[in-house]
Amino acid sequence: MTIDRDDLMRHVEAPPAGTLSADWADKRRRILEEEVRANSHRDRWPALAGLGGQFRWTRALALAGAALGIAGLVMTWSVVRSGDSDLAQAATPAMLAGALTTAGDASSALGALARSIDRSTATEVGAYSVTVEQWSLSSRIDDGDVVHSAIVPELRELTWADDLSGLLRVTTGAPQFPSDQYREQWASEGSPGFEGTVLEEHTFAPGEFAPMYPSALPSGSTELLEALSVGHPIDQYGTAELFQAVIDLNLERQPTVSETAAILDLLSARTDVTLLEAPQDRASRDAIAIATDSGYSGLPTRYILMFDLVSGNLLAAEQVLLSESGKLDVPTPSVIEYTLFMR
Repeated sequence: MTIDRDDLMRHVEAPPAGTLSADWADKRRRILEEEVRANSHRDRWPALAGLGGQFRWTRALALAGAALGIAGLVMTWSVVRSGDSDLAQAATPAMLAGALTTAGDASSALGALARSIDRSTATEVGAYSVTVEQWSLSSRIDDGDVVHSAIVPELRELTWADDLSGLLRVTTGAPQFPSDQYREQWASEGSPGFEGTVLEEHTFAPGEFAPMYPSALPSGSTELLEALSVGHPIDQYGTAELFQAVIDLNLERQPTVSETAAILDLLSARTDVTLLEAPQDRASRDAIAIATDSGYSGLPTRYILMFDLVSGNLLAAEQVLLSESGKLDVPTPSVIEYTLFMR
């Protein structure tokens, strides 16, 4: 069976009947890689829009798309201002304290955290319920307009069961403003995406939901890396892509205790991961923060993961544009994306 880009769009919520999931994942991965080669331009940035009633992937470069266990299609766009505005630049969140400061050896910190986790519950089932707050520079609200005068996060609530039924609900969170000028401009534009706006609500009948990681992940480093590489070309794009795989796993389910420890061990072995001075996430939760810098998006970006100090659970993820903003209408460095896991 030949699967092309249009086929993937039509069947993005689940593989066609009779298609093996492994074959489908491989076809999706090849489509993504072809799109990457076709769309890797330094002066363009991927629209991180959801497809087919699913979460979006928060990946940079041309791997943006849906993130609830399915591969995304590449959609690139140049940043444009919504409506008439005299603002100098698009609104972006404040930088976390310490996000640009290296604090020490990430390997030791991650290894110690992994060892401190009680792995005796290795057979527990991961919770199939995830609530996140997400914002990206390319967030789209309602009719597709891009809001530049406010930081309008999305609240995404996903629940699903073993029979692959589930519910996804996406609403707008409370708008945030860098200054009164931005608040006034947002109001003059009609207050797009005011808090509580329902952006999406989708019910999955049994068998419809298609998680990328439906079963327990292996604990061995080699096997775990191979499992996380499904839909994520980590060998090609490096540690930043591994970070994205960890995010995508957490976007569809809470990893088990044993999975969490194994992921921390895997990350501790990466030589291009640094420890940051970022003691709290945007929800004021204490965390261990790690980062890797990569230009695989076409722009120099810092990718950040933040883990709970006791459980090792992923609390947050951030992307910081370091320099060379190209056509992005933001200063550098700037936060261009964040995800808060509100479990």
